[in-house]
Amino acid sequence: MTRLRDALISGLLLVVLLPVLLLAGGVNWLITRRVLFRQVRLGKDLAPFVILKFQTMVDGPADASTVTTTRDQRLTPFGRLLRVTKLDELPQLVNVLRGEMSLVGPRALTANEIARVPGEIARQVYAVRPGMTGLASVAFADEEYIVGMAADPEAYYFETLLPQKMALELAYVARRGWWLDLLILAATPLTIVLPGQTRRYFLRRFGSAVPPVPVPEVPLPLGSEE
Repeated sequence: MTRLRDALISGLLLVVLLPVLLLAGGVNWLITRRVLFRQVRLGKDLAPFVILKFQTMVDGPADASTVTTTRDQRLTPFGRLLRVTKLDELPQLVNVLRGEMSLVGPRALTANEIARVPGEIARQVYAVRPGMTGLASVAFADEEYIVGMAADPEAYYFETLLPQKMALELAYVARRGWWLDLLILAATPLTIVLPGQTRRYFLRRFGSAVPPVPVPEVPLPLGSEE
């Protein structure tokens, strides 16, 4: 039923939002000569797939941070707008239609991020399809701002924020159901204008369900990640 729901809704949204998709893609092409950003992420059962997003950045130096913040100089002005409004995520409706993602689920992470999560926990979280939105996504919708305020954004993300996000992902997998999916879907638009209030609500309701996940130390490869 979840797969049928995802296929029907994503297909309908792709038709309804086609003008928005074409407009955003056209502006992107004029600015960066690119429309989509493609990146390998790990999905259900940690199988790799190519996630689709609107291009929001220009190429940076080879040693650029793997963590994007709101102050990242690689972001284009239009890209900043897309990210703030979450419109950069709309191409993932294609991933949902193809069965690689769900409308609601854990955030699809890169292999670099998964390497920082204990294997058993990663397998538990990604026993389900990753989602366009999810418990951790709505709780930390302004993640790029939060990370950008840290003295060392990359260290803060991997050592502090990622464990909290994975704890919420575990809480989602343990409690997932139509009512929780509906709550997350309803809250997602609110995160654009009320990110702090949304975070407090979800952390108060679900944040204590599972303690933060310990993150092992591994070498970090450098490269641009959106």
